[in-house]
Amino acid sequence: MTAAAKENPWLRLARISRDHEENKRLWNGYQKYLLRPNIDEYQRQLKNPKFLDIVDLSDAEIHSIQTEIPDLPKDIGDLRKRSVVRSAIALAQGIPEIQTRLELDGFYFAFRVFIQNTTFKSLLTLQHAQFAERLDALECVFEGSLIATDANFGSNTLFFLQMPFYRECIFPRCKI
Repeated sequence: MTAAAKENPWLRLARISRDHEENKRLWNGYQKYLLRPNIDEYQRQLKNPKFLDIVDLSDAEIHSIQTEIPDLPKDIGDLRKRSVVRSAIALAQGIPEIQTRLELDGFYFAFRVFIQNTTFKSLLTLQHAQFAERLDALECVFEGSLIATDANFGSNTLFFLQMPFYRECIFPRCKI
């Protein structure tokens, strides 16, 4: 991971373990943890079967994540203060290039996701990812492929991408 990527708490959470399934479990559980105090939003997302399947993290796991990544938002108010876009996960904030493969397959994004001015040098996968809110991918360059098979994007999702002609962007069976 590059120095800039190490500074981004969301990217660190996405790659906290070397095991993808563990990364997915911790990411999804942390999304649920952040939503819990907002009863109305939590109840709204309970209507989504993918949200229902997310296992609650223990207090010890939440504490461990927050100790390892101290700049990760600890509540929704903190999320609103830190993001370049109100109440959004700024997934690549401060990162001009992501050089290694980024696997977000099966990740649940409870909040708006914002990615801008980032070059993905390697593959980005969003297979079976669930975006409860919108995804804004603006002025991103995908030198590697982008695969989003069976991803479910929130309404008003916006992609403004630059892709070299020899690479591919695959969105089969996506729901937008």
